[in-house]
Amino acid sequence: MLFAHDTEVVLADMAALVNTRGNDGDTLTTRDELDVFLQVHQISGTYLRTSEELALVRALREKLRSIWTVP
Repeated sequence: MLFAHDTEVVLADMAALVNTRGNDGDTLTTRDELDVFLQVHQISGTYLRTSEELALVRALREKLRSIWTVP
């Protein structure tokens, strides 16, 4: 299936977010780690660097993980 370029980028970024928690541990536990993730994936927008924001991203990761792991 072919996807538009922007759709491919978002899917790849979301897969990368899901993969921040795996068999090797969790690489998204601090605001600094979130900074790195956002820079590496060139995600734009407002980023407040709060603990609440980190918690929201981690919660989104778990929602996405549940989709990615459906049998």
